Amino acid sequence: MQLKRFELVERFTEIYPEVVLVLKGANRLIAYKGKIYIDPLGDVALAKGGSGDVMAGLIGGLLAQGYHPLKAAITGSLALSLAGKYSPNFGLTPSKLIKRVGELQVGVTDGE
Repeated sequence: MQLKRFELVERFTEIYPEVVLVLKGANRLIAYKGKIYIDPLGDVALAKGGSGDVMAGLIGGLLAQGYHPLKAAITGSLALSLAGKYSPNFGLTPSKLIKRVGELQVGVTDGE
């Protein structure tokens, strides 16, 4: 299935062009209207139960603030990657991951 990730994502965007897809993995794929964006910052520390829930919460929070779904997906994915990047891969819990997200110092644009 890993070998067909791009093919499957392309097919999904053809069938559902108005839907933003986030495909989890070491390098998350984010797709919208036939374009695929790759988050290359994934880390083994995120291969734990609950990290996807944290990402979903980040994306949902950005959507609630008025972000376009694509921008919310990309921003949420990158924030999660950055938070996991500098955390020890052993013992990383969703609570610790959320704390690290809160400590990120990155420029955030408005929800346009």
